Amino acid sequence: MNHVNAVPYKVPSEAHRYVREGVLMWDAPPSQQQPPYDARFVTDEGVFPVTSWVDPPLFGDTGGVDKVCAVILCLPDNQMVVVSVERDANIDPLEVMPATECPFPSVLVDAYERVQSITTPALRRFVSDVLSLTPVFYGFWWSTAGAKHHAWPGGLAWHSLEVVNTVAAVMASPAPQRVNFTLTEREVGVVAALLHDVGKTVSYTDEGYCTERALVLGHELLGVELIRQPLETLRATHGKLADALAALLLSRTRYACGSLRLEAIRQVISRADVESAKRNTKPR
Repeated sequence: MNHVNAVPYKVPSEAHRYVREGVLMWDAPPSQQQPPYDARFVTDEGVFPVTSWVDPPLFGDTGGVDKVCAVILCLPDNQMVVVSVERDANIDPLEVMPATECPFPSVLVDAYERVQSITTPALRRFVSDVLSLTPVFYGFWWSTAGAKHHAWPGGLAWHSLEVVNTVAAVMASPAPQRVNFTLTEREVGVVAALLHDVGKTVSYTDEGYCTERALVLGHELLGVELIRQPLETLRATHGKLADALAALLLSRTRYACGSLRLEAIRQVISRADVESAKRNTKPR
């Protein structure tokens, strides 16, 4: 589609113009073939219905949400109109996702702080790329962790953050008879812990039942399949990190060789995962 200049939009004189970063959420495929389109605009202040005179991207090109810097008109009747956008892959999905859109707002805030603490830019970008995937952008914060534990909306994010916090604490605390992990190992462990259940965002139906593919393949394999493009992007510049994350997410580390002690990292993540599942705590 390329209709953006086909039907000019006449700007009312009383309209208020402003520029905001956010994510445009489109119907897939769009319900109309030319502008104006109905969409939702996600910013750190909330989710707003908008009318867009800008074409949606070609669906399926990247698998990611439409991250934009948008020129928006606010009309006297409170209608919001998107008149132009500059698409920007560098927009951080954690910065534009409003905390009110997560069942437990503190989880989103804590996850943002945890990701910001990662000192390796390539790993921070990898997490951003994963959280920008269309099924993950909302799904990570709203999905259940399964039928056996944290089985409520938002349970996946709550459980994942519990695992991350435990892994970060254990890997950073030297003790007798415990592996003294390097900074890179600790950061790889944090990323793998945060995303260890990302496949669950595509493993359940709207009614909460496990999908046929999830029953056959398991959420671990579905997760690595889901994040294939972010992994390939990371692999282009940091092949060892990409391979380490794939091995950890698939628990294929027992005989792994290399500079990163992947089996030791996996054991820390596995224990933290089991402990969180056993607690099965739900925030009040």
